Amino acid sequence: MILLYHRIFAVNRTLKWIIWGAITFLVLFYVAETCVALAVEMQCTHAPPYPSLCSDLWKNTITQVVLNVLTDLAVLLLPITKVLNLHMPLRRKIGVSAIFATGAL
Repeated sequence: MILLYHRIFAVNRTLKWIIWGAITFLVLFYVAETCVALAVEMQCTHAPPYPSLCSDLWKNTITQVVLNVLTDLAVLLLPITKVLNLHMPLRRKIGVSAIFATGAL
């Protein structure tokens, strides 16, 4: 979805840099999240030497869920800010925003 935003909003230099920053952050975040999840899972399933790490598994899961929801919201809100600045009637702005918001489904 974010690559689609890059293609649509490539004219706006500021938004282009924000999109590239978001792409970089998301790639690094999900790689790190996957590595941490695999490491914790391997530690907790094979005779756990660190019981405190395994007891914090629920906290790790909640943290990942919250960060996933926040990044999803950030990606969904990126185009809405530019749509609201367009010179068109409010009804059409709402319609275009609704089209972008279908990405939440």
